[in-house]
Amino acid sequence: MDKEVSHGERYSATESQYIKEKIKGASWSRDRRHIDDLLSLEGFVKNGPKSMAGSYMYAELRAKYKSEYLRLMKEFKPDVLERHLKEEKEANERFQRESEAWKKEAEEQEKRLYGEWLRMGGKE
Repeated sequence: MDKEVSHGERYSATESQYIKEKIKGASWSRDRRHIDDLLSLEGFVKNGPKSMAGSYMYAELRAKYKSEYLRLMKEFKPDVLERHLKEEKEANERFQRESEAWKKEAEEQEKRLYGEWLRMGGKE
């Protein structure tokens, strides 16, 4: 978090309206770990990781809480989120095109090999 949080003020120090809403009605015993993770994620979204270990933790939290990550990005860095979503969409479209090309190439190779098999006297 941006400001120094004194002992005992972890939850009220959040700047995220989303996390504040998640805390309302949440169970201490059931939901605290989730909220703690979201608070860590909030700090990473706002300030980025500060070490290699932090980078690993950030990646793990983003993967584990994908929808929450997107909500926090929308709340704190909407311009970065928009760019990220555009890049992700383009990467998915590129992967789809490449997958289709690989599939077509594999099918053509299979046909060539089958033809060769038959020419060599092989059977169905």
